[in-house]
Amino acid sequence: MNKTLHTFENNLSASLIENATEGIIVVNKSGVIVYANSASHVMFEYELGTLKGKKIDALVPMNSNSSHKKYRDQYHASPIKKPMGHGRDLKGKLSSGKVFPVEISLTPIDINGDSFVAAMITDISTRKALEDRVIKMNETLEVRVQEKIKEVRRSQHLYDAVARNYPNGTISVIDNDFNYILVEGKELFELNITSEALRGSSYLNQIPEEVRPEVKSRLELALKGENQDFELSYGGEFYRIDAVPIQFVGEESDSILVVEQNISAIRKALDKERDLNELKSRFVSMASHEFRTPLSTIASSSDLAHEHYTRGNQDKATRHLKRIRESVTHMVAILDDYLSLEKFEGGSWNDKFEIVDFKKLFNDVVSDQTKIIKPSQSIDFTYNIKSLDEHMSLIIAVKGIAMNLISNASKYSKDGSVIGVHFSEIDSDWELKVEDEGIGINKEEQSLVFKQFFRSDRTSHIPGTGVGLDLVQRYVKALGGKVSLKSEVGVGSTFIAIWPKQIEKRIKSW
Repeated sequence: MNKTLHTFENNLSASLIENATEGIIVVNKSGVIVYANSASHVMFEYELGTLKGKKIDALVPMNSNSSHKKYRDQYHASPIKKPMGHGRDLKGKLSSGKVFPVEISLTPIDINGDSFVAAMITDISTRKALEDRVIKMNETLEVRVQEKIKEVRRSQHLYDAVARNYPNGTISVIDNDFNYILVEGKELFELNITSEALRGSSYLNQIPEEVRPEVKSRLELALKGENQDFELSYGGEFYRIDAVPIQFVGEESDSILVVEQNISAIRKALDKERDLNELKSRFVSMASHEFRTPLSTIASSSDLAHEHYTRGNQDKATRHLKRIRESVTHMVAILDDYLSLEKFEGGSWNDKFEIVDFKKLFNDVVSDQTKIIKPSQSIDFTYNIKSLDEHMSLIIAVKGIAMNLISNASKYSKDGSVIGVHFSEIDSDWELKVEDEGIGINKEEQSLVFKQFFRSDRTSHIPGTGVGLDLVQRYVKALGGKVSLKSEVGVGSTFIAIWPKQIEKRIKSW
């Protein structure tokens, strides 16, 4: 009788394993499959009986930073029943090479002193697809909740899972007296406010007074059955609010589903993108116009230089080569202005402070600018620093200020004029003063010269992008300072850039 019962039990166990809907695979210490039930072959799309002898790695591949051997050794050292890959997404691999999500439970087996591991494998593709749908639900949450409100009522845990993870905002249900019935969302968590603390309190009391009348009128319309979709701005933040009427089964009072989302980051990003695209469009239009003259000069001068060179007129050829070099320098300056401006607008500008040798920096800038200013012009440079020459500052900003101001002074001054460049320290500030003997700026235009792309009608015949002074102002602001202008038509202009010596002051004013 005992033998018969034992045989029955063995047959029953074998039948249960072989006919199980989950894949059941037994492997030895080396990771070689010694048994695989029918469901395993179907799950991994192998012919029946072909899995035996294969490595488990072929069915459950690890990522490049892991290995089955390491985990097998650890498991055999302390064999217990447990889920495999806790905290990680496990993938099964079909015979075709396609992967799918799986869940695996491990059970140690000892047969005649030999250690084996039985793995129960479940295909969780359907469950994973459902999880992905939940993640995407936020995009159309208000519609789904309206359509599925009865289901949400029956499945409160599903509402909690979604609502508590609603990004940058809150999801609320309020009654016809505008009191909270339900409220959840990540923004509550970030503000250290619990949903329990708000339930039963007034929704309108949580809204700033300046926008409260508009919100109330919108909610009243929602109570009358009109869906509301609007945006509000207060405290420097932008919010999108959707309010739709709902009615719970078995309850008389009407309620409103209110979905709030802080869209400040999105609005700012869109505004920045729009401004950057406008900047690019305006600059391309302006640069294409500015490039015509130097390109024409390069084209004509290259032909003339070649002709004079072949005829032995070395001086004339050199003069045309100089014109080509000047045109190329002008084009490079235009491109440099654009790249610098794009870095500012795109937020990729590097404002890292480092040690600067001011004396060497200004000597280098003056030397470089002397090579490209107009013929017979000169630069009168003075350096009046009592302390050490080396200080913490932004090299790119200091150079950008000096180069643009000197370039402008040369551009709008006559041949033979003198450009004054004076760097000094005044109490706790640095001061860079650039003076020219140029055409000067009308009083009514002096407030506009730092505006992006501004060009005076009086200077339309002079090449320029209208970007240089805008960059100067940005660089000075990055240093925590300010730039000012003194100018008289027909006499000249003086630009003065002042910024603090101490980095701390710059950071506070940034």
